[in-house]
Amino acid sequence: MATKQTTYTSSLVNFAINTRYEDLPGDVIQETKRLILDTIGCAIGGIRTDLGRIVIAKSEVIGGDKSESTIWGSNLKSSCVSAAFANAELANAMDADETLINFTHLGASVIPPVLAVGERTAATGREQTIS
Repeated sequence: MATKQTTYTSSLVNFAINTRYEDLPGDVIQETKRLILDTIGCAIGGIRTDLGRIVIAKSEVIGGDKSESTIWGSNLKSSCVSAAFANAELANAMDADETLINFTHLGASVIPPVLAVGERTAATGREQTIS
């Protein structure tokens, strides 16, 4: 017997898998773009903080292919994992991300890995690949 948890999870997974870019309302697309720009802007602001300098230095030693993804606000490229880590930390370095809408800071956890993988795979943002 399926539990409510399984049903909710299955519903969310099916929604994510079956939703196409063309299905998204214009205001959702616009808000997503705003959230992406806010996250990148906060990361660029975090570059010159003490945390930012530490994160960039540490991202250089994480390893992997050093040409996969960009560390925002710098001229550095790094592995996809390292760039996602660095950009997530940079986006939250000043604790200013998403403060105009809510106080959850989800963008700093979600946007950097998505964009790092997107850059590594040269995705346009409309592709839907589940593997």
